[in-house]
Amino acid sequence: MKMNRKNKGINFQSIKKFWDRRAQQYERERSYSITNLEEDDKLQELKVKLEREHVFKLLKLTPDMRVLDLGAGVGAWSILFASKCKEVVAVEYSGKMIDIAKQTAEQASINNIEFVCKDVLDFSTTQKFDVIFSSGLLMYLPDSQISKLLLNIKGYSQNGTILFLREPTGTEGRYEIVDKYSEALKTHYSALYRTRDEYIEMFKRIGYSLIRDEDMFEEGSPLNKWKETRLRVYLFKHERTYN
Repeated sequence: MKMNRKNKGINFQSIKKFWDRRAQQYERERSYSITNLEEDDKLQELKVKLEREHVFKLLKLTPDMRVLDLGAGVGAWSILFASKCKEVVAVEYSGKMIDIAKQTAEQASINNIEFVCKDVLDFSTTQKFDVIFSSGLLMYLPDSQISKLLLNIKGYSQNGTILFLREPTGTEGRYEIVDKYSEALKTHYSALYRTRDEYIEMFKRIGYSLIRDEDMFEEGSPLNKWKETRLRVYLFKHERTYN
């Protein structure tokens, strides 16, 4: 995938159309490559295995926890979390993705997931969560929308809330792809890869301290395809301050 350094801005509607098309493709192929964007079958299988192992090594869920999954896609993570916690609220703006997630949960007899078809920027609730999970969401939000998302997340948080961020990260500074054709995906694609320091500072502003962060895959892994970016995991903890 050829990357473009020019900052022309990400178009929200084109991103939504991209994911609606991916949902239609998922209905035909039933492959997680639709959401994790790995088109090679063997690498896609390896990616799913390693990611699940890594996430659950760091994210310790208990049966009394309430989890918010922001940008839930077809519900892959929500469904995994549901068997380990009390309740999951899964927020996703693609109606096609939500329909797939609901169907998958129903087929698996999972009934402790509340699916919400709404843009994460418009989702509001008075509920507080023990864990907030975000996977590959921020890369599709321009800077102009990040402040609103941060205020929303702060509102869902309580003292001790864990924020787990799974996000592709720029290794040599922030990096942006704007409406570039991807040979692997066979479509035009846009994304913004922020730096590690940006993510840490971003969540510090709303009371989250970094506990741990690391690359998802080991150095030399075939899943580290681009020198400009790495898929990383970040574990934050919220601590309320009282004036």
